[in-house]
Amino acid sequence: MMCFKKNNSAFSLVELAVVIAIIGAIIAGGLMTAVGKREIERVRKTNALMREIMKAIDDYADYHGHLPCPADPALRFGDNGFGLQSTANTEAQQESDTVTTCDTTPAGIFAAAGNVIIGGLPVYTLNLPPEYAIDAWNKRFTYAVDQDLTYYGRIYVDPTAGRGYGDRGDESDGIPAQISGNIIVHNASGADLTAGGEGAAVIIVSHGPNGLGAWGGRGVSTVGIAAGLEAENTNNDNVFIQSVLSATFDDIVVYAPKWQLNGTELKKQ
Repeated sequence: MMCFKKNNSAFSLVELAVVIAIIGAIIAGGLMTAVGKREIERVRKTNALMREIMKAIDDYADYHGHLPCPADPALRFGDNGFGLQSTANTEAQQESDTVTTCDTTPAGIFAAAGNVIIGGLPVYTLNLPPEYAIDAWNKRFTYAVDQDLTYYGRIYVDPTAGRGYGDRGDESDGIPAQISGNIIVHNASGADLTAGGEGAAVIIVSHGPNGLGAWGGRGVSTVGIAAGLEAENTNNDNVFIQSVLSATFDDIVVYAPKWQLNGTELKKQ
């Protein structure tokens, strides 16, 4: 009779399952760490992009004396008109005090309360590369502007106060009349974040890792439906939320009150 000796060094099925579970946990932990690091890097990259975009907007206001209208986010890279502010008016018309300059007929541009216009980032108008239209998650930035400040010469700096103002055309006293900002920014508790309640002139939103409510990087419809606080940044009104990043709010929001824009010291004659 042949006798087989039991190999005590071999793994049983139970032991093997335990080992596989441990290895899986280690791998999963490593993946979670890698994903976490990657998301942190994307947040950092998006914040850096948004700082450069706000600088470009400020430079544009410096040179032109007004802010650009939104671009149509439904346009794809390479499409005619991609990244250009959407306006049906000539330069001469933009220089008037009464003309409405922003074109809201494109699919991705909306007129909100308070004469605020919402759409895509006009990267080419701002002299930025096309990739600046998207965040690190390959979703379009949302750009909203107070249309009162898109007319030629509407951004003005009072040299005595060093503050930017909107010009209503009433310069009888030598100083343009101030226009209250119509973009409202709240925190998660509903408190007004804009200085003195004057409102913001311009705002940029990255819809974060989940991308809910954003236009896709290639201009293909919107990505899902946002809920909770994030819904306020996607419902095409003039109220936006800026809050700390959390499991339920991952939007990154930057804005500029008029006084933060350098504007131009060249008044309209």
